[in-house]
Amino acid sequence: MNWVVAKEYRDFIHEIAAIPDDFPAHARIIKENMVRQSSVISLAGDGDIFVKRYKMQGWGEMLKYLFLPAKVEREWKNIRLFHQNHLPTVTPVAKGVKRQGALLRDSVLITRHIPDCSTLKEFSLAAHHQSSRAILAQKKEIITKAARQIRMIHERGFFYRDLHAGNILIREDLSGSFDLFFVDLHKAWHLKRVPYLGRIRDLAQLKNSLPSTRSHQIRFLKAYLRAGDPPLLMMAGEIEKYAESLERDHLKSRTRRCLITSSEFMVEKDLKKGMYWKKRDGKDFVDAVFKEYHEAKAQGRIHTLKEQTKSSVSLVTVPRKDETLTVCLKEFKYPSFFYAVRSSFTKSRALKSWVASHGLRVRSFLTPEPLALQEERKGGILQRSILVFEYLDGIEELNAYILKIFDTPVSPGQRLKKKRFIESLSKEIKRLHSRGICQPDLKSNNILVRESKEGWQFFFIDLDRITFKKRLSPREMVKNLAQINASVADCITITDRLRFFRSYAANTPLASHKKDAYREILEIGRKKVTEPYRLNFKKNA
Repeated sequence: MNWVVAKEYRDFIHEIAAIPDDFPAHARIIKENMVRQSSVISLAGDGDIFVKRYKMQGWGEMLKYLFLPAKVEREWKNIRLFHQNHLPTVTPVAKGVKRQGALLRDSVLITRHIPDCSTLKEFSLAAHHQSSRAILAQKKEIITKAARQIRMIHERGFFYRDLHAGNILIREDLSGSFDLFFVDLHKAWHLKRVPYLGRIRDLAQLKNSLPSTRSHQIRFLKAYLRAGDPPLLMMAGEIEKYAESLERDHLKSRTRRCLITSSEFMVEKDLKKGMYWKKRDGKDFVDAVFKEYHEAKAQGRIHTLKEQTKSSVSLVTVPRKDETLTVCLKEFKYPSFFYAVRSSFTKSRALKSWVASHGLRVRSFLTPEPLALQEERKGGILQRSILVFEYLDGIEELNAYILKIFDTPVSPGQRLKKKRFIESLSKEIKRLHSRGICQPDLKSNNILVRESKEGWQFFFIDLDRITFKKRLSPREMVKNLAQINASVADCITITDRLRFFRSYAANTPLASHKKDAYREILEIGRKKVTEPYRLNFKKNA
């Protein structure tokens, strides 16, 4: 490995050069993922150093760095430029690069470790709900200082490109004041002048990484802005708009992460079989689930919950570590050749459900946790797909819950409970739509309910048709509301249904024409088969 060492650390060159190949036993690993490993190591007689080792992601990345500077090169250069421009960052110690021929094989960045510090994100999460005078004073100081230093970074030509709260370190000094340090500079660009859109992007990314209030954002911008900048509220609006766009891209990326091998997921595919599972559970557990499922089916002891032409749902129990776990398996079948061929050259229903489940979860909605997916092929054509997800005890389909709890003469206490339940359900559906999530089959049997002392939890299932959009059209909202309205029993009265609709419609595109929207909901419902839900919709709705 070829090393470049800062002058003041040349006496430690042998100790530094030995680190990658002879990792010290006393090293403290701070973070490790698919991309890099970060550790703290003590230098003999000279305190602690921070060692960041970049991991290579296969031949594609090796080839990329034939033409582009490696991350360690960019970060080393940017740290030194930050120091030259008197900007707060870590102290560079050394960088090491190993190439085989021209191919990058390994790289290490070493800086001084900053003791007794936390990230701005950690501080913000801990202080978010605290309102003591001391905490409020600390928040104001940090917001003001961060804004001024970020402005200085931009004025000196640095487009950070990774400016989130996890990359800003905070250390309290003896006087009770705070020092800030900006780290992870490998994406930064040093320009003659940071363009306005670049500044907006940096600030939008920082906003998305913090649990801040509107007043905090205004305070930050007041400290950040200079003469000649756009008005504060105009800039706040532009940051908000860009932040929403970045958040959509971020959620889209996190949703698709379940399709590739990453720090959370494993994927194995060949011509006959494709498997996706969570690393947390391990391959042995996943293999045990599928083995038990196939054996239970062959021996006729499978516990089947639902059997249909194109799918079946079953339960199996398998050991996992020190416990016995019951999991649910949904097998997707391909009864016709045309259906199998079509599913083979597009995303299958099972794969769509796997992706949609993770998409809901990263957007903070409840659905049974997907654990694994197996797809079997013959001659390139899908034969079957099996989706494994957690089994949730103590939950019921929405309509079954309504019939059990509210299909009796209702006492004053039950009336209040019913009202709270309807409002809780309407808020969850409204939240679903506000996040741009369209479920074209939002019937009551695709919503599961769990009641607790705190209220109700709603789980969404049968997700293979879900889409994630920027926003839903009024027509899509109305269609979903009509599906729910036509699939709950008549113990939910007209008054209850109107209460649900009014709660949902407030501050939505439907608010300006509520009567027309509700009439459309009723009209759609009259065309549906409602008797299975114990509702004569034409008569009662």
